[in-house]
Amino acid sequence: MVTLEFGWSILSGGLTLAVMILPTIIRTSEEAIRAVPKSYREVSFSLGATSWQTVKKVILPNALPGIVTGVMLSIGRAIGETAAVIFTAGSSLRIPSSIFDSTRTMAVHFYILARYRYLSFIFGSCRVKKKSRNGFSATQSVSTFDL
Repeated sequence: MVTLEFGWSILSGGLTLAVMILPTIIRTSEEAIRAVPKSYREVSFSLGATSWQTVKKVILPNALPGIVTGVMLSIGRAIGETAAVIFTAGSSLRIPSSIFDSTRTMAVHFYILARYRYLSFIFGSCRVKKKSRNGFSATQSVSTFDL
């Protein structure tokens, strides 16, 4: 087993997401390139173009929409990936000062907020009236379950 010993950091989270989305990008790019009709290649070769010129001027421009679609789908997957980011980048609330510091993505933040709201809904909260020294009463919300 290979361990890079980065701990919880932006770098380890980014590398994890890159490894996760790379197969999707590769597979959709392969399919987009295969979807270009063979007649386009044949016409390019019949006009005297080399293999590299055919790839550069014919195949890639026609496959580009499929490649961009694959990249966008992969980025969408990476943005929504919460579990992998929690275990590699951490869930620190402070602003990181380097790529070796722990961080919290927006998806992880929403997960933590949703979990807190759900638990406070389950266990409930109550209102407690407190009387201050100056005679005014204040209402304070007290949750029975604090995270």
